[in-house]
Amino acid sequence: MTYQTHIRQMLQLPNVLAQSTGILGWLISVLINPFLTAGVPVWGWLAFAGMIGSCLAMTTARRFAIWRLFALVFVLFEALAFRFQILGMGEAGHAWMIPTAIVIILGSTILFSHVLDYGIAAGAVWLLLFYGELDTVTAAALPLFAVMLGASLALGLLLNATFVRIVATTLELKERYRLQAETDALTGISNRRALMLDAEQVCREGSPSWYFVMLDIDDFKRINDRFGHDVGDQVLKETALILGRHFPDGHFGRLGGEEFGVLLKPDDERHLAQRLQALLDDIRSNTRTGTCFSFSAGVARFAPGYQPSDLLKQADSELYQAKRAGKDRVHYRGGMICG
Repeated sequence: MTYQTHIRQMLQLPNVLAQSTGILGWLISVLINPFLTAGVPVWGWLAFAGMIGSCLAMTTARRFAIWRLFALVFVLFEALAFRFQILGMGEAGHAWMIPTAIVIILGSTILFSHVLDYGIAAGAVWLLLFYGELDTVTAAALPLFAVMLGASLALGLLLNATFVRIVATTLELKERYRLQAETDALTGISNRRALMLDAEQVCREGSPSWYFVMLDIDDFKRINDRFGHDVGDQVLKETALILGRHFPDGHFGRLGGEEFGVLLKPDDERHLAQRLQALLDDIRSNTRTGTCFSFSAGVARFAPGYQPSDLLKQADSELYQAKRAGKDRVHYRGGMICG
């Protein structure tokens, strides 16, 4: 899972709630505001409509860059909507400018997945609320204004940076646990669970160009009994390394014990046989484990409506025939295609 996908999944609901709070907060404040004798100017209502529109756009955006952009747009419209409401309050609105700015920038910390985005938005909020209105801040109150501005910005940046870091750490832990759950501890390649997830994806694709190969190391019990389990483990590890060389796309894994599975999409059946023959030759000639070994394999072809269990059953049947026919060979459709 990418960071972008993870961040959107985590923030989708909190973002909607935060934006809904801002929208309802503005609307309720207009309804109960005793200082709005002349009502909110039309520009305020347009900004309010912009809040709703940017919230909807952010919720439905498919591209991550658009999603990020509308988080900023929402905050800008929110600041504008409150500015026009404050301007409609006359002199009474001056006392509400600072607390309004603080509430907006602290309330929008969870809208942003990048600290830079948040910093731009927070600075823009203060600018939009106080543009042309700084003369309302008396000389005596100017130091207090500066402290409030600086403290709110610093606190908001700290909260956003902490939040972003927590989200990133959560993704790192999630990916680490996922890899552990989908990785074979001995060989370091995909385990049965991960390979079956790949098979499910291929089944959903429904393309008959995919093949599933189940291979089993020949006489593996004899290797363990004669040379020891440490050599048996080395045979498994070496098999995984060789599979990685022949199938760099990574669609292979250990099914369990001495059985491995491979998903591949050759150009045709001739190409399939060539690739499996090359794999078989490579395994046969390997001497790094101190003992020679080979494998037998069965091949199943994907068909519409197939499930991973169907492929396993069909490939296992072909593998059984290869074992009975003398091992060290690959069977497909009831006959040997390489060996």
